[in-house]
Amino acid sequence: LAVPQEQEGVLPEEVVVGEMQFGRDELRSITPMWLNVRTGRSRSLELKNPPSGAVAWWFDSKGQARVASTVNKDRVALHWRGPGDAAWRQLSEAGILDQRFTPAAVDDTGNLYVEFADGTAGHSVLSPFDFAKGEPQRPARISAPGFDLLGGLVLDRAGAGALGVRVDTDGEQTIWFDEGMKRMQALADEVLPGRVNRLNCRRCGADDMVVLVRSYSDRDPGRLYLYEAKNKRWQPVSKVLDGIEPKRMATVDLHRIKARDGRDLPVWLTQPAGSKAGQPLPTVVLVHGGPWVRSGHWRWEAMQQFLASRGYLVISPEFRGSTGYGDAHYRAGWKQWGQAMQDDVADALLWAQKQGLASEQACIAGASYGGYSALMGLIRHPELYRCGVDWVAVTDPSLLLDSPWWLDDDVSASSRRYFLPELVGDVKADAAMLSANSPLAQAKRIQA
Repeated sequence: LAVPQEQEGVLPEEVVVGEMQFGRDELRSITPMWLNVRTGRSRSLELKNPPSGAVAWWFDSKGQARVASTVNKDRVALHWRGPGDAAWRQLSEAGILDQRFTPAAVDDTGNLYVEFADGTAGHSVLSPFDFAKGEPQRPARISAPGFDLLGGLVLDRAGAGALGVRVDTDGEQTIWFDEGMKRMQALADEVLPGRVNRLNCRRCGADDMVVLVRSYSDRDPGRLYLYEAKNKRWQPVSKVLDGIEPKRMATVDLHRIKARDGRDLPVWLTQPAGSKAGQPLPTVVLVHGGPWVRSGHWRWEAMQQFLASRGYLVISPEFRGSTGYGDAHYRAGWKQWGQAMQDDVADALLWAQKQGLASEQACIAGASYGGYSALMGLIRHPELYRCGVDWVAVTDPSLLLDSPWWLDDDVSASSRRYFLPELVGDVKADAAMLSANSPLAQAKRIQA
């Protein structure tokens, strides 16, 4: 659950792990405890009468529990115990799909940083929590226009303030608060240009700091370097993955296009090395699983690079329902399996064909929800795809929503009761819609 930061006079031998309690195949609670990684012995962690049924925890840099999240049916509550507090107190309670904010990080001075949706598009932003008002401070402290804020605080040692925050727009970057680390980032970006250079450090920002740099790009899985500020020495450590020649790899770019109903639609393109303008390529539309995740990032991805190395243009759409691009984009995908979500996938291919990037030779592929989308693409838009490839696919949404007791899967009973009916559909009230968008029920329409 947590790895404490370096502390003066404390041997770095213990981490915080969680003991899970289950009931009726569902997670009921997680109890944090210390685990000594050298001896294997555990000991209790001082919690001071914590709220019962906590299923998630957030800790300060010393490994002290500060925030607990409890779930009761479809209600989620957040509880806080700050430095010096004798007891826990509740900060909020909301429906599982209607939380106003979620914890992001805790520092050692009693600050709780939370993420919340802001603006008409509902992009996730970061601010300290105002305990007096019971809500996040506004305006937001950190935002990434066009993207949800995905990342976390960068800490050096226990008792110190945050050095910066990681932000993931199309690619990762770090917004440094510390002036010494700002200079270090500028130096790394000068020495290793055109790449993402992630810094991890000790004695961060000091004249004798030591920095481990992971430097990567869309065409290179990454390399590790050690930098010693005292003597200004760079030392290569290793490649992240052997056998990859960056010059032979494909390039990755994020495009923002318009779906047929005008919604903003992020689309990732992986273009083979040596591809030329005006020469459309055979294409694989690679649909991500989830579906409530963000898939694309400006970095090297094995599946896309493998397909591109065989000459395929790879289109990876962040269709509505995907996270990472605002709450409105996420909610627009509710109860749209096989419908508007599927149209977004088709619109990404149609756009690439109109741009002269993709040819008429196209295949749709994916796993889990992506496998479902591959099958539904052949059903809903048979004119677009010559083939479909699915693996571990959802083939019948009704079975996903109403699984019999004897069938094992990875969906909890509470998710089926409170989560999936809102996001996918109600197995009874929406039976006609679910059947119309079930690859199993519509299998006879598949011709490819």
